[in-house]
Amino acid sequence: MTLLPFSHARAQIARIFAVALLLLVACEGADNQSTEGAVLRLATTVTPPDVLCLQVTVSGGTRQIVRTLPTTPGSTLEARLEGLPTGTASVSLRAFPTACAGLTPATEATWLSDVLSVTLVRGQPVDLAVTMRANGRINLNVSYDFDVAPDAGTPAPRLALCEHVSNRIGQRYYCVNEIPGATYSWISVLDGVVTPLASSTRCSPQSIILAGSTLEVVATVGGSSSAPLSIPFATLPPMPLDPLCTGDVDAGAPPTTSLELIGAQATSPTTVVLTFSRPIDPASVAPNGSQFVFNNGLIASAAMVSDRTVSIATSVQTRGTQYEITVANSITDLTGTAVGTPASALFDSFFVTAVVRINEINANISLNCDLIELRVIRGGSMEGFRLTERTGGASDLNLTFGPLVVRTNDFVVVHTSARNLTCNPGGATQEATSPNQQAATTFGGNFDAAYDWWSEDNGLTSTDNVFTLFDDRGAVVDAVFLSNDPAAATAASGTETAAAAVGVAGQWSPALMSYVDSVFRINAADDLDATGINAAGNSCQRVNDDDTNSKADWTTGMGAASTWGALNAGQRAL
Repeated sequence: MTLLPFSHARAQIARIFAVALLLLVACEGADNQSTEGAVLRLATTVTPPDVLCLQVTVSGGTRQIVRTLPTTPGSTLEARLEGLPTGTASVSLRAFPTACAGLTPATEATWLSDVLSVTLVRGQPVDLAVTMRANGRINLNVSYDFDVAPDAGTPAPRLALCEHVSNRIGQRYYCVNEIPGATYSWISVLDGVVTPLASSTRCSPQSIILAGSTLEVVATVGGSSSAPLSIPFATLPPMPLDPLCTGDVDAGAPPTTSLELIGAQATSPTTVVLTFSRPIDPASVAPNGSQFVFNNGLIASAAMVSDRTVSIATSVQTRGTQYEITVANSITDLTGTAVGTPASALFDSFFVTAVVRINEINANISLNCDLIELRVIRGGSMEGFRLTERTGGASDLNLTFGPLVVRTNDFVVVHTSARNLTCNPGGATQEATSPNQQAATTFGGNFDAAYDWWSEDNGLTSTDNVFTLFDDRGAVVDAVFLSNDPAAATAASGTETAAAAVGVAGQWSPALMSYVDSVFRINAADDLDATGINAAGNSCQRVNDDDTNSKADWTTGMGAASTWGALNAGQRAL
């Protein structure tokens, strides 16, 4: 059978079920918002009559993501999965004759795919064609009978359940026998939902197992895998130990191996989560984070234990930086066993691009102390964002943001005339850590409810103007056309040039290729020079939460009472 690329997947009349995959890293969604991690786009040929659920497994590094997709026999399926591991990863698919909600570890797949290995790199899509073959037919490429070792020279390992009870607080969790050189894959199944436990050790963390779940573990060594061992959660009373466990794991006895640091991951611009091989003793971790040391200037300020993980509060991570964390050997598990060496791990800085809109403008304040307010629609980093008036030329506002991490519903106020002590008493600079980093009691031009950023531009033009916000890649993400007279016959060339660029980007309506003279004036909001002459006066501002990219989003005439650092009339918190 010929397998077709993603955009041309078609039905095939055969006992072969074809799936086309397109994988890419940090692509843009339909709303032009950046998505972290890898994204998988999937399209199938006509679904066979014995397929009601398609299961996709993507494994990379220490992460394994399992997603289930309901299917309808006789129809095709298109889906999009986000937040998948990046780097070198493996992809496999299984299809079941049972609805996804009814899957259990005992449900046998009717269709299986090969396991595909891919390397996912930012900006480089990977187009894959996957053939799924009927389970048990002679043309099956990959056997999932774990009792048969792929390598005849390596015997398949055997697993047995052993019980380990902490001798410190009596917490019970489950371990299997230790097999030299083996890695262990644990999952939890509850009501058909498969949850990878991301454990590479022989013990499963008890605290994340929900009542009613069934655990399943497979051990792999030398290319051979054991048969899956299922452990119903109801197996709580002490059990007779299998001979494989004798001398290996004993109830109440400390583990025979050191505590391991499995990995580190940045989960926010100021948070790093460490994963260990066994539950951590909270009493061994100092709340101030002093046992965790980073390189490249990153500083720990707090630490909190949750079972096998430790969440560390850090200073703001620098975009595009790889960090290394080193853990003190005073960190122990619940039995008092210390973390072994090397106790260090590498991780990449966290980065999510913020979504921001221009929300309020006053270009008419005395002494050129003009103001522009930005509203954060979705939190993330604004580093590399750029705010301009007109074309951002020598006499225009052109401000590029440095490191700044904002949250949803935050505000940023951009001030002009930074060197003018009337506009900027106290000589405030950029606020990057909190909205009141430079309090208004000392820096009288600032607003304590907003991040204040200062530009040396000598005021905004209040006749005809285009204010444009670019993201860190240089894409136009918001803009507003403003003028002082909708009936005027001309507009400045810089205004027309900027307006054309915004129209081409689809950030103003009507989206035209050019806005010359009266065409610009008719489509611009007004009145740019009728607002107040001080910060407390009226301003041009958005009238609600909508963003139609048109003058209908904005006030007219004298505007409305200013709300710097707060929601405008008609807006609500997101």
